[in-house]
Amino acid sequence: MAIAFAQAGANVTLHNYDQVLDSTIDEVKKTGAKYICRSGDVCDKAVSRMLVDDTVKEFGSIDILVNNAGLSGAPQPPNTLKSSGIR
Repeated sequence: MAIAFAQAGANVTLHNYDQVLDSTIDEVKKTGAKYICRSGDVCDKAVSRMLVDDTVKEFGSIDILVNNAGLSGAPQPPNTLKSSGIR
C-alpha cells in the first residue's frame, strides 16, 4: 500500500514492528517520493506518538493514515477492546 501511495506522489512513513523491509524501501525510493522509516511496537503509546510526531515534523501534516496493525486471538467487537488487552 505504501508503494502505491508513493507512486501516486504521496510522502510516506514506513513502519514495521522490527524493521522496514529493504525491498519496500527500494520500491519507494524508485518512485522518488519522500519517506521516513520507523520501527517499534504500536501497542506502546510512545511509539504511536513518535510515528505521528516524526511524520508531522518531516512532512508538515498527515493527510491519509493507514493502520495495518494486526491483532491475534478471538475476534471481539472493536468497542469492547481495551488498550491494556491488546498485544
